[in-house]
Amino acid sequence: MSSQAVEYKRFQQSESCSEEGCRAAKFYIEDGKKFCQRGHEQDGFTVTQQDEDDFLQLGKVTHKKREVHEHAAIKCKGIAAKKLYLQCIQLVLCKQCNWLVTEKNFAPEIETIVRDLWELRLKTLWLEEESNPGFFAKKRGTVSDSHSHPQLIETLSLCYLAALLLRLPISLSEVLGWASRGEILMKKVRIIPIEMRTKLPAYFYSALEMKAPLNGNHLQRKIMDLTDLYYFHFKMIFPPLNTPLLSYKHIQDLGLPVEIYPAVKRLASILDVNFSFDVLSTSIRGPLSFPEIRIICLIIIATKLSQPFDSLERIPENSSDPTILKIDWKAWFKIMHENQEKGFKKGEELNVRDTDVWNMDDKKIDQYLDWFQKSWLDERKPKISELILDHFPLQSVGSYEEEIGEIEPRFDKLIRIQEASTLQTSSSSIDHDKTKSFRPGAMYVRYRAIGDLTEEANNFYEHAASKVGVSTSFLVRAVFQMEVQIESWLTATKKKEAGETKIPQYKGR
Repeated sequence: MSSQAVEYKRFQQSESCSEEGCRAAKFYIEDGKKFCQRGHEQDGFTVTQQDEDDFLQLGKVTHKKREVHEHAAIKCKGIAAKKLYLQCIQLVLCKQCNWLVTEKNFAPEIETIVRDLWELRLKTLWLEEESNPGFFAKKRGTVSDSHSHPQLIETLSLCYLAALLLRLPISLSEVLGWASRGEILMKKVRIIPIEMRTKLPAYFYSALEMKAPLNGNHLQRKIMDLTDLYYFHFKMIFPPLNTPLLSYKHIQDLGLPVEIYPAVKRLASILDVNFSFDVLSTSIRGPLSFPEIRIICLIIIATKLSQPFDSLERIPENSSDPTILKIDWKAWFKIMHENQEKGFKKGEELNVRDTDVWNMDDKKIDQYLDWFQKSWLDERKPKISELILDHFPLQSVGSYEEEIGEIEPRFDKLIRIQEASTLQTSSSSIDHDKTKSFRPGAMYVRYRAIGDLTEEANNFYEHAASKVGVSTSFLVRAVFQMEVQIESWLTATKKKEAGETKIPQYKGR
């Protein structure tokens, strides 16, 4: 048989001709026998009966079974994606209402109010969709919304407005604290079933994640946007804040004497301050746009009038004067902040960076890891093998109140601050030159910027700013703006006495 008619095949990498010294690289099969390219018969080769289709097939071919991968969920699009996203927001809102009722002992009626507000909010979405294909176009001077769909922060705004309708003295800083500590389910996207999450488009899924710390100014703007929206579509006006209870609450939280409250009421009456939301205002929102900011500004001004931060001696008129007891601001700062060095402040964990780990003690590290476990870990479907996770079991994490232990009551702090205060001598009990002495409220100092604050003033402003969830510089501007209005009122009063003009009214923005 000529070599041209023979079909040669190459030896496999581990095979060679069985004849010693032969370096043939190919072989052929003839009459059931195997020969190398040079004609040497190969030992140990047997051909079994095969079908024509299996001719020259050497051995059985097996294929490795591939791992079965789950098919990715089909992403929703268009109106279906919007509806699914709104269902996710609604689920978070329901969880938040349940937490307020079960953990914070809110009245069960808050769930009904939030549900009604949410239904109205959904109605506005479809109204805007029908009237404008652009879905929530901006209308300058009417309703302003920077996004085409409700954001996660709106759930907090709706809870705040529901508490306002119930006339509850809830501070903005309380809502921010609940969210920052992960108690009100702002960062736990895992509560949304995975079947819903996987069908969301990327832009809707990212809207359910908190990528930055909550900001008090942002929450204020969102609350005011909703009040504008409800008024624009339904002519709905929210009631004013529960000013007496909220003012008294802030006065206690700031460690101030109760005598500050009558001064706050008097200042509010002088300026004709209202504590409602200004709806559909065409003016730019300023530092005094939010009603609670107006309350805290009045408290600060009343404090500066009766308990100034300088060391200048001011003599009260008699022993019943509210300023007869002068606060020692250094002792005040020590008493109000003595427990803050133990671990993180409320919500401070979200601002931690990788470089901060080197300066943490064991308590802070444990507190941060517990916060991370509560806020971010998804225990329902771990990606890591269960065998590995079993070696590192996670203990159950208690609530924030359990972590920080017993907190000293506010009344105890107030008593200690009063004990550290100085009892001044009134003008009726001493002989002095009235032309050279100062009365309480004299030599009042206004601070235009945060750099103008003294040490004692900065400590007080910073503590007050934390009670309303804004920065210290923002609060300084707000107080200065209200002080300018008081100065205008004083000037107008003097002119009115001379019969020149009338007293101007308060302007909120």
